[in-house]
Amino acid sequence: MEKKTSSKSKSAEPNNIAAAYIRVSTKNQEEKGFSIEVQREKAISYAKEKNLVLSNDMIYEEAKPVSKTSKDDDEGDGFYERLKRRPALNEIIQLINENKITHLIIYTRDRLTRNFQDFITLKSFFNKAGVTIHYSRPGEVYKIEDTKINNFLELILASVAELEANTIGIRVKGGNRSCIKNGFWAGGKVPFGFHSIHDPQNKKNSILRADKYEKAIIEEIFNMYSEYGFGYRKISDFMNEKYPFIKWTKSKIESIIKNETYTGYIVWDRRGGRRSPGKHQEHDKSPFLSEGCIISANQWDKVTSLRKKKEILKDAKYFNTPFILRGKLVCGICGAVMKCKNYGKGKKSVYKCPTLNAKGIAEMIIEKEEIEQYFIQELKKLFTYNMDKLWDLYSARLKEQENNNLQLMKLINKKLNEISVLKGKIDSVISKNIEEPVRSSILEQRVILNKKEQNLKKHYDEVACVSYEKFNNKSEFCDALIGAYEKINRSTDNNKRMLFDILVERIVIMEKAGGFNIDIILNPPKDI
Repeated sequence: MEKKTSSKSKSAEPNNIAAAYIRVSTKNQEEKGFSIEVQREKAISYAKEKNLVLSNDMIYEEAKPVSKTSKDDDEGDGFYERLKRRPALNEIIQLINENKITHLIIYTRDRLTRNFQDFITLKSFFNKAGVTIHYSRPGEVYKIEDTKINNFLELILASVAELEANTIGIRVKGGNRSCIKNGFWAGGKVPFGFHSIHDPQNKKNSILRADKYEKAIIEEIFNMYSEYGFGYRKISDFMNEKYPFIKWTKSKIESIIKNETYTGYIVWDRRGGRRSPGKHQEHDKSPFLSEGCIISANQWDKVTSLRKKKEILKDAKYFNTPFILRGKLVCGICGAVMKCKNYGKGKKSVYKCPTLNAKGIAEMIIEKEEIEQYFIQELKKLFTYNMDKLWDLYSARLKEQENNNLQLMKLINKKLNEISVLKGKIDSVISKNIEEPVRSSILEQRVILNKKEQNLKKHYDEVACVSYEKFNNKSEFCDALIGAYEKINRSTDNNKRMLFDILVERIVIMEKAGGFNIDIILNPPKDI
């Protein structure tokens, strides 16, 4: 929180006009006597003692929650980036630039900054501007007549302040590392999909547990990314439609996809944060937490591989493209990957070899629809190699999906029952004679619960009404698989594209009289 007060121009000369800078960055500092109130009181009494003019609108306060304190004097940014996060200090600097003050009262040196380089920069600026720094805490100032010794002592004390800040950071980091290695949550916001509970053996520590309802949503997000190739934004749009009671953004989906905690291992200090950006080879990882595992190791590896592939390709439309053979079709003449070309509305799209012949024309140009339909016919022939194996895989997957939906419906019912109990308790409290501010707050919570209840009921109905286009026996399944040409044609481009990217390594094409030949090199998953 910040308290900004506008500075008023003074009619008097600024020779004895002062401003006070008050700063608290952690709750712990408030408890140790560094509170806003204490600093304000000391500044006012100091100004009176030294005959300085300090009006209320010249007292500038800054207070930030503990979660942001590490950014205050962050070495990962430059001086001006750090200064931007100190708006009250910026206002004081503006006053100095306008020659409105000649004195600045601060409680202690480390209230100005704990970064040694920043202290030198600010101290130099104040000296050149003719501004005298005053420390209002008793014992902070050492009365030594020799100016050079005073300056030397000032630098030593500033270095001590930075050392103290670094020591605190090391202690916090050590405590977090100890928590992780023992399988406890190190603190901070719990990722979506989990809830934290106190360790029965030690109430100070928290344990992560997968939330059964949110777990199903996490699984859905990972499936959309790994099975259909959807990007972060497309997934967030889909989730906002399906789960409107949760706010979904592109960055939220990205943070979920990149969070290894869903595999049952809490990983800490891999990216290093602001101070040490980049992945750390030596990072901390908890033991396996079975009750916190949402995503299997195999699926995580698949997602990670896919994510790296997208980063290397730098192609946002690699999967979301109408060209289902994009990146797979290879020219049999020169060996180059065929490019996709869309000539616009009403014109046919093509796959085009990037190599030009002596006449400046592409070695090979193939119409998109023609080659894609031919490829699907050829791929259909490969499906018939082991019908028994494919039927077993299909049956197992269908049963798994049906069981998952039943479990999801049970979980939604459980959530609805929990909401019903909470609403009953709220109604019981409301029925009593309570004061209006409290009553309004409780009624607001009831409205929120009603909205969540409606959305959960809607989700339950959607799951309950899911119908499967399924085969009743192996004979029907085999007949349908042999007619895969028609079935695949009815699939969406996204489904086709993702399937072909998984199954096909490359497709080598050669033209011949009246058509062309293709050689399909498959790279199927291990379970097929």
